[in-house]
Amino acid sequence: MEVSSILPSTRYDPNGTLVCGSDVHSFFHLPPPSPTLTQAHPITGEKLPLVMGHEFSGTIVELGKGVDTGRFAIGKNAVVDPVISCMQPTCGPCTSDKRNVCPHTTFVGIGGYGGGLAEYIAIKQEFVHVLPDSVPLDIGALIEPLSVAWHAVKVSTFTPGDSALIIGGGPIGLLVLIVLRAQDASWVGISEPTIQRRETALQLSASAAYDPRTTDIAAETFKATSGGAAVVFDCAGLQVSLDTALQAVRPKGNVVEVAVWDTNPSLDITTLQRKEALLTSSQGCNREHPEILQAVAEGKLHGLNDLITKRIRLEDLMEEGIQTLIKDKDRQIKILVHPDRNAMIPPRFILSTLAFALGLGLTAYGAQQTFSWMSEYPDLYEASIAELQDGLKRGRFTSVDLVKAYLARIDEVNINGPGLRAVLETNPKALEHAAELDKERAASGIRGPLHGIPLLLKDNIATRHEDGMETTAGSWALVGSVVPGDATVAAKLRAAGAILLGKATLSEWANWRGEVPSGFSGRIGQCTNPYVPLGNPSGSSSGSGVATAVGLAAGSLGSETDGSIISPSSHNNVVGIKPTVGLTSRAGVIPISEHQDSVGPMCRSVADAAVVLSAIVGRDPLDNYSLGQPEVAPDYTQALQKDGLKGARLGVPRKVFEGMNADTIIAFNAALDVMRGLGATIVDPADFKAEYDYDGIWKRENNVLCGDFKVNIEQYISKLVKVPTGVKNLTDLIAFNTANADKELIEPYWTDQSTFIKSEKTPQDKAYFDALAFDYETGRANGIDGALKEFSLDAILIPTNKASRPAAIAGYPVISVPLGFQPPDVVLPEPNPTRASGPNMPFGIAFLGTAYSEFNLVKFAYAYEQATKTRLKLRAYPEAIPKTQLKDVIGK
Repeated sequence: MEVSSILPSTRYDPNGTLVCGSDVHSFFHLPPPSPTLTQAHPITGEKLPLVMGHEFSGTIVELGKGVDTGRFAIGKNAVVDPVISCMQPTCGPCTSDKRNVCPHTTFVGIGGYGGGLAEYIAIKQEFVHVLPDSVPLDIGALIEPLSVAWHAVKVSTFTPGDSALIIGGGPIGLLVLIVLRAQDASWVGISEPTIQRRETALQLSASAAYDPRTTDIAAETFKATSGGAAVVFDCAGLQVSLDTALQAVRPKGNVVEVAVWDTNPSLDITTLQRKEALLTSSQGCNREHPEILQAVAEGKLHGLNDLITKRIRLEDLMEEGIQTLIKDKDRQIKILVHPDRNAMIPPRFILSTLAFALGLGLTAYGAQQTFSWMSEYPDLYEASIAELQDGLKRGRFTSVDLVKAYLARIDEVNINGPGLRAVLETNPKALEHAAELDKERAASGIRGPLHGIPLLLKDNIATRHEDGMETTAGSWALVGSVVPGDATVAAKLRAAGAILLGKATLSEWANWRGEVPSGFSGRIGQCTNPYVPLGNPSGSSSGSGVATAVGLAAGSLGSETDGSIISPSSHNNVVGIKPTVGLTSRAGVIPISEHQDSVGPMCRSVADAAVVLSAIVGRDPLDNYSLGQPEVAPDYTQALQKDGLKGARLGVPRKVFEGMNADTIIAFNAALDVMRGLGATIVDPADFKAEYDYDGIWKRENNVLCGDFKVNIEQYISKLVKVPTGVKNLTDLIAFNTANADKELIEPYWTDQSTFIKSEKTPQDKAYFDALAFDYETGRANGIDGALKEFSLDAILIPTNKASRPAAIAGYPVISVPLGFQPPDVVLPEPNPTRASGPNMPFGIAFLGTAYSEFNLVKFAYAYEQATKTRLKLRAYPEAIPKTQLKDVIGK
C-alpha cells in the first residue's frame, strides 16, 4: 500500500522541538507498549534506537504522492498531531473516532515514525496541520501539549462562568489555566508547591495560587468559591492530589484526572459518593488541533510564549535540555530546541547518541522507575532514610551536610519561631561524628542503611557522657549526672552508623510525675503540636513525635509504658512502633515499669520505622526480659510488602470504641474498606472476652506501675557514676521538686507531683501482684490473644487513641500509622495551656498483635500506608515548618 506523506524539514526555516518532563520520563523509562531494544512496537514495528521529540513544528519541504495540494504546500509551516493508533477495523476506539484510547496508542518520537529531533520526518497527511500565518513556529511547538489541556477541559463538565481548581502547576496545569481563562472561567485557583510556577500562574491570570505544603487547599477553595470548585483538574497524579481534588470539588461537581499516574491510587469513594461528584479521566488529545489552531490564531489563548522558559541548540540537548529539566525543574517549564545550521549534527549521529543514552538509562534504572539523582535534594520535611542514603551514596551531599541542615532547622522552630520545644539539646559532637562516618564511607563503604543518618533520642535514653549530652528525663534533678555509658539501644544505633543528633523533649519523667500537661518538662517548658498552634503534642515521647513530623531529624526513638509512642505518633502524623516488652533492651533507659516499658522507633513512614527497629532489637544480658525473644531477630524491612494485607484476617473490638470522636470512627470505617480492597478479611465486631472498663483496668495497672517505679527508679539512679543533686531515690526526687518549685512545680499548669507521691507509698505487696496477674490475664487470654484465637485473626485494629491499654497491660506490640485529620471547621479552643483539639489535628489507626508479631504488623501497616499515604495529605501549619534545606548548607 502506498502511503501518502508530507516531509517536514528544518533545513531552511527555524523549527522547534520542545523538551518537557514527559521527554525526561520517556528518556529513562518508556511506557508500555513502547518499543525496546528487542521488541518492536505493535503498530510502528520499530525497536530502539529511535529519535525522540513529540512536541514539534516544522516546514514542509516535499509532498508525497496523493497529498492534498489544496491544503498543503512546500514552504508552509506545520505541526504534527503525534498520536499513533492501530486504526484496525476491529478496534472499537479507532473505528469510533476515539483513537486516543486505543490500547496500542503511542506517539511519534516515543513509539517510532521518527521524531522532532530528526533532520527530516515523513508523516501521513491526516496528522499534519498547517500553521496559520499569524502563528510562529515556536508557538506551533506548543500545540501538542496545549491539545492535552484543551481536551481535558473539553471532556469535563466545565461551562463558561464556572469556577475551577487546578492541582499541579506544571506545563499541563498551566496550559489548562490558559484554556480556562480563554473560556471565561469565573475563578481559577492553582495548587503548586514551587514559588516560580505559582508566580507564572498569577502572571497567566490565575485568581489564586496556593502552596499545598502550607495551605489547606480545600478550605481556601471553599472560601473563594462559596462551596467548592465546579471542576477540579488533577494535573499532579499523586494520592494527595486526588484526595485534595475530592475534598475541594463542590457537590455534584467534576474531578478530572489529567495526570499520568506512576502507581494506582486509592479512591475515597465515600467522599465522591457523598457529593455525587463526577470523576472523569482525560487521555491525551483526540483530533482537537484544528480548533486549537483557530483559537490561537484568533488571539484567545494568552501567555503561551511565557511557557517557553529556555531556548537551546540541538547540540546542547543533553546538558542544557534533559539535564536542566532534571536539575532546575522548578524554574523550567518548556525548553525549545532549535537546530544550529552552522553546527548541524548529522542524523546518524543523533540516532547513535540517543540510542546509547536510552539503552544506558533503561538498563541501569528502568527496573526501579525511580531516579533519585534526577531529583533535587530531598525535602527534609519528608525525606526518607532511603532517599537520604541514596543521596549520600551518590555523593550529592554528606552526613556533615545533613547534620548542618538539621541543626539549622532545629534552630528555626525549636525555641525560635513557633517555639515547638521538641528538642531538649543537640549533640556537641554530632558534626565530628558525621565527618568520621563520611570518611569511613569513602574508605570502606557503609555499615548499613543507617550509616550517616541523624536520629534523635528521647531524653530518658542514656548516651555516653563524653558526647556532652545529658540524660535527665527532662528533670533538673538529674542534670549533671554521669551515666555509665550508652543505653543498649543507643549503642546499637551507633554500631549501625547512625548519628545521635540530640535529645528529644519528653513529658517529664515519661509523664509519671503527676497530672501535668503532655509535653512539659522542667528543663525546656511546654512542647507543642506542629499541626495546631499551641496544640497538645501528646506524650510522653512528645518531642520525638514533633521533631520527626517536621523534619528536625531523619527519625527518632521514643519509649512507651502505656501510649507514649503511639499516642504522640498519632497526634503528630507519624508512624510509631511500640515493640513487645523485651524485644528492645531497656538497659540504660530511665524507667517507669520493667513490666511495661518498651523502646521503639518514631518515623515518617513504616519503611523508616522498620529500618530503625531492625537496628535496635536483640537479646541483651543487661535486660533479662530481652532474653525471651527469638534468638535471631527478623529483618523487618523484609515485611515491606505492598500486598501485605492480601489474605490477612483482622478483627475490630468495637466495645472499646465507647466515647470515641465521630470523625475518627468515620475515618476508621473508611480505612476498613481500604483494607478490604487490599485483600484483607475484616471481622467486625471481634470483641475481647474481657469487658474493657478502662477506668477499672487503669486502677490495677496504675498499682503495678506505681510499685514498679519506686523500685526501678532507685535501681537506675544507683548505677549512675555521679549525681550532683544528691538524689538517690523517689523520696529524694519529691523533695528536690519541692525545694526547686520555681524550676519544676511551675504555676499555673505544672505544679503537680501526685503520681510521684502515690508511687512512693505503693509497696510491691499482694495487691500489687494480684494487679499484675489481672493485667496479664485481661490483656492476653481475655484480651488480645483471646480475640486472635476466637476469631482466627492475624491482628487487631483499633483507632490509636483507644489502642494503647490492651497492648500495654499485655506487654504486646502495637503500630500506629496516620489515619486522618480533624475537619478544618472544628472549633479552635482556647489553650489551657495547650489545645486538646483543633482544625487539622492528626489521628491514627493502630495494628495490635501477640508477642513478637512485629513482622506481620509491619507488613499490614505498610500495605495500608502505601495505599492511603495519609501523612502526605496535610502538612504542619506554616510557621512550624523549617525553611532550611540541604541546598542552603552545602558548600558553606
